[in-house]
Amino acid sequence: MIGPMDQQSDGTKRNFADRYASGLKTSVHNNAIAYGFSIMITAALAVVSAGRDTPGVWEVLTFAGGAVLAFTIVEAFVYFGLHQRLKEEATEVRLLGSVFSFLSIGLALGATWIVERFLSGLIAWPIGGFLATLIYVCLLALELSIAERLREHR
Repeated sequence: MIGPMDQQSDGTKRNFADRYASGLKTSVHNNAIAYGFSIMITAALAVVSAGRDTPGVWEVLTFAGGAVLAFTIVEAFVYFGLHQRLKEEATEVRLLGSVFSFLSIGLALGATWIVERFLSGLIAWPIGGFLATLIYVCLLALELSIAERLREHR
């Protein structure tokens, strides 16, 4: 007997491997970009604090403030400046683009390392958060545009 969990809406049978593959695709699709950002911003905070004493509340808050400011600036630019161009990326583009995210993560962390090496005091914290976020978001956009171009040429 076939239960409702073993059928698609069109009545065709799906085995466990197909359902699992579909679930894995959905999980990766829904989390890949946020996962990359989470890794990057956590590591960026660690990079800024690596050569310093344990960060206090002000350091952490200014780091977060810098990150939020960068994201807000990009978000406002996208909403107001690219308002007419907004369309959702295809699942394939998002998945393929996130394959390249080691570049955006790595370059964002590299910029954070430069901030840590050359700036001292409280100012390093918001600039570190700001640059890490700005570089990650902007380079991820480039990675997604490359992924879309690759998808068109397959």
